Amino acid sequence: MPVSSYKYLFTETEPQQVPVITQRTLRELQDIMAAEEWLMLRHAEGCEVFLVSDAVPDEHKLRIALRERKLLPENDGDPGIVQTSREAIGRFLEIAVGACGTVNGVRLMEMLQREYSRMQEMGAVGSVLNWLFQRGIWLHEKVRQETTFFRFAVEPAAVIDELAQKILGSQSRSRLVVIGNSVPQMHIVDELYRQGYRQITFLGGVGELPGHSVLPVGAGSE
Repeated sequence: MPVSSYKYLFTETEPQQVPVITQRTLRELQDIMAAEEWLMLRHAEGCEVFLVSDAVPDEHKLRIALRERKLLPENDGDPGIVQTSREAIGRFLEIAVGACGTVNGVRLMEMLQREYSRMQEMGAVGSVLNWLFQRGIWLHEKVRQETTFFRFAVEPAAVIDELAQKILGSQSRSRLVVIGNSVPQMHIVDELYRQGYRQITFLGGVGELPGHSVLPVGAGSE
């Protein structure tokens, strides 16, 4: 069953008092979006919603439903950032691991843990989000125990390289498969190429490269 994510950034910082989703509101939202599973992270700067459903729900419908229940500000009219399937799963795991920056990453990870427990108690979390959450905990512990990511301010690409070497061994024997082509991903791929990874395959095409990139044009097209 597909996973989709919706990210909304507020143009003005909201008051620290964040509305609480009640059981009734949750059921209404799940019915409107035809979502089997639901998880929402809402803070002063924005919110992210993860849904599991038979089809990718309409973003406009979700935005209206959230506004009507005061979960989105009225003055924020921009559509949310929608991700589906692998990209949505990647975003969930990124938050679960705590890899969204050293400060915000930990804050979002802790929020995810709190909201996951609350949504689980309310019956909004099922087998899909449960599997992703447990996988995220495993990956977090792997990163915490075997890399320096949570001890020092380091670049994510350096941590990924360190963890990849522990799991995969020598770069020369490893094939890197890249799912998606966002700008942050391309920065990480560029750094890994600098560290010696040469067998790179892009499943979503090569995205925009950083200006100082050493990645050759056509890399990963094999």
